Amino acid sequence: MKPLVMFLALLCCCAAQAQTTTSSSSSKVVITGRVIGEDGQPLAGVSVRAVSARSGAASSRPVLTNEDGVFRLTGLASTTYTLRASLPAYVATSSTGAAGQSGPYHDGDSVTIKMARGGVVTGRVINSNGEPIPGLSIKAVRLRDADGKPSSNFYFSRRADDRGVYRIFGLPAGVYVVHTDGPNAGWSWNADEQVEDAPTYHPSSSRDTATELILQNGIELSGIDIRYRGERGRRVSGKLLGVDPGFGANVYLRQPGGAENLASDYRSANMSRPGDGVGFEIRGVADGAYDLVAERRAGDDDGAASSPRRIAVRGADVSGVELRLQPFASVTGKLSLVDIKSESKAVAAPSACSGGRPAVFEEATLTLLPETAARPGANSATARSATPSRQGDFRVRHLDAGRYRFELQLPSEVWYAQAISQFNTQAKRTIDLARSGLAVKSGEKIKDVTVAIASGAASLKGTAQAAEGRKLPANLRVHLIPAEKESAEDMLRYFEIKASVDGAFAFNHVAPGKYLLMARALSDESPNELSDATPVAWDDAERLKLRRAAEALNIAVEFKPCRRIKDYDLKYTQSSR
Repeated sequence: MKPLVMFLALLCCCAAQAQTTTSSSSSKVVITGRVIGEDGQPLAGVSVRAVSARSGAASSRPVLTNEDGVFRLTGLASTTYTLRASLPAYVATSSTGAAGQSGPYHDGDSVTIKMARGGVVTGRVINSNGEPIPGLSIKAVRLRDADGKPSSNFYFSRRADDRGVYRIFGLPAGVYVVHTDGPNAGWSWNADEQVEDAPTYHPSSSRDTATELILQNGIELSGIDIRYRGERGRRVSGKLLGVDPGFGANVYLRQPGGAENLASDYRSANMSRPGDGVGFEIRGVADGAYDLVAERRAGDDDGAASSPRRIAVRGADVSGVELRLQPFASVTGKLSLVDIKSESKAVAAPSACSGGRPAVFEEATLTLLPETAARPGANSATARSATPSRQGDFRVRHLDAGRYRFELQLPSEVWYAQAISQFNTQAKRTIDLARSGLAVKSGEKIKDVTVAIASGAASLKGTAQAAEGRKLPANLRVHLIPAEKESAEDMLRYFEIKASVDGAFAFNHVAPGKYLLMARALSDESPNELSDATPVAWDDAERLKLRRAAEALNIAVEFKPCRRIKDYDLKYTQSSR
C-alpha cells in the first residue's frame, strides 16, 4: 500500500520546490498512450477522453487512436485524470501507467489501455402463449465483476424489437441477472398495465429465484429468454424529508441488507412546497421484504442520505413511508510542502533531488479508506477521494460514519508523506491521524487536517524469488518495515504491496531511513490475520507480529534521500510470515 504523509510545518521556500508548487493550474497538461487488444496488437479508431478526478468533467473533446493505437491528450488543466476509452462492442480491461500505476494520471504520463470484445446476452421476450412481446426494455445487471467484487449497480439496457428479440452487447465480464425493466423503463411503447407490472427475471422468475449468468469477454450467451409473468406489482410511496431547496434525491428499493438497486425514483425539491417534504412513488414492486433508502450525492455540497427503512409488500400498496435525509460527513484540510534540513553536510539535502518533473498539488489524490470492509446495504463506510486545489486545500465529501485511514497518491517521485495531523482544541494537543486513524460521526464536519509532504523520497524496485524448485505463492505481499525502534509506531513508514504473478514489486515515495524488507503469503497466514484488503500495519497486534518476523529475517535496506534502488532480488521462504 502506498503511504501518506502529513504534518503541520512551514512551506518550503527553496527555488526548486517553489517552482513545483506555484505552477499555474492553467498550464497545458499532456497525457499520451496506446490502446491495444488482448493479442497486444494496436486498436485504431478508439475514442479516448480524460475525466478530471477533481470535477468529474470529461475533456472537451475525445481523441481517436491512430493506426498504431497511439493517442495524445493535450491542453488539459493541471489535475489528476482517469482515462475513458470507448469502441463499439469493446470494453476496457485495464489501464497502466509507465510506473505500473492504474491511475489516476497526470501531466507527462504515458498510459497503456487494454481492451477486449465484450460479452453478449441475447434472447426473446415472450408471453405465456409463446408469442413475442415487442418494445419491452430489458436490463442486464452486473452483480459482481470478473474478480468477484460487487459492481455497484452497473447495468446495460436495450429494447426488444418487433420479434421480441433483444441483444445487449459490449458487456464486461462478470456475473449478471437479466430482467424486464418494468416501471423503470421511462418512455414505453407498452400499455399502462405492463408498466405497472413487476419485473420478470430470466427465465421466468422473481428476483429471489433469478438465474445468475456467468459472462466472459468475447462470449455470447444466447437463448436467455424471458417468459413474461405479467404479475401486477404494487406501489410504494411516501415522503422525503430534509431535502434542501434546489436539490433532489434518489429513492432506492433494495433487498434487505443488500446494495443492489431493484428500482428507484428521482425527486426534486422543486416538486413540492418548502416544508411539506417531497413525495415519491415506486411502481411495479413484487411482494416481499425490502429496504428503502434515499440518497443525494450530486452537487457541490456534502450530500445526504437516509437510514434504511424496512418495508414489507404483501398483496397491497404501501404508502406513508417517511425517509429523512441527514447530511453526510466531510473532512477538510490542507497539504503543505515542508523543507527538511539535512543534519549532515555529507548527505545531500532532500531538495537536491534531480530528475523529478515539476508537479503541483492538483495532481495529488487523497483518499479516506474505511478501516473495516464495507457492509452490504446502505450507510456503510466506503472509500472517498479528493483532489487538492493548487494551494493544497482539500475536501473529502459523502462520508458515512466510521473510522478511516489516509492514503495519498503523489505525482512527483521526489515527494513522500511525512505526517498527518490535527490539532485538538479541547485536549490542546496535536493528534497523529496516521497512527490513530480518523473517527467520523454521521454528519460531522471535520476541519483543519494537515498533510505534510517532504522532498527527498527514495524508491525500490525488485523481484521476489522463490527457493530453487519451488513456486511463488499466488497471493504474495511484500513489506517495508521501519528498522529504527523510534519509528516503530510511524504508520507512514510501513509499506505493503501485492507482488505481481512473476514476483515483481515496487515501492515509491519512501521516506529516507533504515527499513526491513520481507515477503509473506496471505494463504499461509493464520485465520486471525487481517483480510487481503486491509493493510496489516493498521492492527496493533498484527503490526507487532510483522515487525518480529521481519527482525528475525533481518533483510535490511537503507534509503538515503533520493536514492533509487533497482533490480533488487528478494529471497522468499515459507517462514517469511
